[in-house]
Amino acid sequence: MIKNFIDMRKVIDRYMGIPILMCLKFFNLSANQQKAQEVSNESVNKVLVIYLSGLGDTVMVLSCLKYLGEHYPSAELSVLTSSLNYGIVKANRYALQIFHLNIKRGICCFIGSFFNIMRELQRARYDVIIDFEQFLRLSAIISFLSKGKQRVGFGAKNQCRHWAYRKTLIYDPSLHTFDNFLGLLSLLGINNKPKKLEKLYVSEEDKAVVRSLIRENGITNTHFLIGIHPGSGTTGMSRRWEPAKFSAIADLLIVKYNAKIIFTGVGDEKQLIHSIISGAKNEKNCYNFAGKVTISQLPFLLTLCRAFLSNDTGPLHIAAAMKVPGVALFGPNTPRRYGPVGNGYRVIYKETKCSPCILVHKGIVPYCRNNRCMKEISVDEVWKALESIIDALALI
Repeated sequence: MIKNFIDMRKVIDRYMGIPILMCLKFFNLSANQQKAQEVSNESVNKVLVIYLSGLGDTVMVLSCLKYLGEHYPSAELSVLTSSLNYGIVKANRYALQIFHLNIKRGICCFIGSFFNIMRELQRARYDVIIDFEQFLRLSAIISFLSKGKQRVGFGAKNQCRHWAYRKTLIYDPSLHTFDNFLGLLSLLGINNKPKKLEKLYVSEEDKAVVRSLIRENGITNTHFLIGIHPGSGTTGMSRRWEPAKFSAIADLLIVKYNAKIIFTGVGDEKQLIHSIISGAKNEKNCYNFAGKVTISQLPFLLTLCRAFLSNDTGPLHIAAAMKVPGVALFGPNTPRRYGPVGNGYRVIYKETKCSPCILVHKGIVPYCRNNRCMKEISVDEVWKALESIIDALALI
């Protein structure tokens, strides 16, 4: 069903996005002809943040909420997210209200959810709307229809998203995504903020679930835990390192550190992780947690790990936010744009001639059969990076 929504979203953006934005532009000339309204901080009572896409970017957006809260101390802050990322957004400390588009139950539920949310947003009459999406026209349409006094968002060539906003920043693909997000905040007068990820809040109930799962698997707080995330979501399969290499790394960790390896992933990645564990010589020290931990529980689980190894995907940024050190593997994406924020991470990236081929700001996520950029990453260099991080931690 999620796949159905993804296809529907692409249909909206590719075939309906521009015509809809053109209609909004020409049938609402009075709104578009006005100059951008300068809203004083003191008069701002309601702020809406929109981000509907990737988990990793959502983590960065959540860190921007702190700066928005500081800039508008008297305002009520709301967030519009997708149901996939709702678990990580709902626990944040800054937004009082969370809206989420339902994308888990098919197109009909999505459409119903969309119109219900639009009614709520129009009724709220937000003073400021900030849309962190880089290419999705759907979010631009939502921003426009929400009728906020001040609307800011990214513009990009041939995307036509700029028609929806009163202030626009051209997305710069040469910068890190977080730097682009901070640039967007500068349109509202929020300047010179540090590029720093806020720790994610986890409820006591979610912590209890994780502790129970750990105990059920015979793991205690005396064990040396290492987290590994071998998946990469549904839209970037080419970002995955080879399963056999993950198996080899697990064996090296178990032999040297007597480690317990916790493999994380969504339910659909259970078979992938099963194949990795089956390929390890010491599979009794490996645990398949795919689908057993929710997105809201994952931050706490990662804090129990000494280090984390991950492909370029959302949990990597969760680990970075939780200050869990580790190694990040990049290929189709460039770490200059999506690398983990903060210290404690070693990034391994083979910048082949065709990399980066994933250009999210243009809506380009190709399927690569060759995957040479990931295949060129060796077990030896990943092991040396992990080993140096873990050994350095022992000296602290």
